[in-house]
Amino acid sequence: MGALTNYLESGLINHLFRGIPYTAPSTLYIGLTKSFNSGNLESGIADEPTSGSYARQSYPVSTSSWIAPYTSGTSMITHNTSAIEFPIATANIGDVSGVFIADSLTSGNITLYGALSSSRNIRECDQFVFSSGSLKISLN
Repeated sequence: MGALTNYLESGLINHLFRGIPYTAPSTLYIGLTKSFNSGNLESGIADEPTSGSYARQSYPVSTSSWIAPYTSGTSMITHNTSAIEFPIATANIGDVSGVFIADSLTSGNITLYGALSSSRNIRECDQFVFSSGSLKISLN
């Protein structure tokens, strides 16, 4: 995952070049999209599942939650240090194809987004999990 939304880009530009503080959220919320649409996500609109007990998952902002940035090729990367587990689906959710990070459990601002390496059909009793190290944030 490595695309920044207009919201985050604006906040960083204002912070770096205009001296307007950007306050990072204290908790991040990881969400899934049914149909990956970079144009919508760029504008802060996510096609999230609405059934099967789906909910964004909170994940802390801390040095113990994300590995220190490291280089890979021309990119700087970090990744989650522990599993991010979505609830066990209580009904068929269907295909999910993208992931995003937001600053709120519902609504709020989407900050980063990316496509999953392959879509996943979440059926009743399935559980979607990002295992430790598998949610990689890559910027170059």
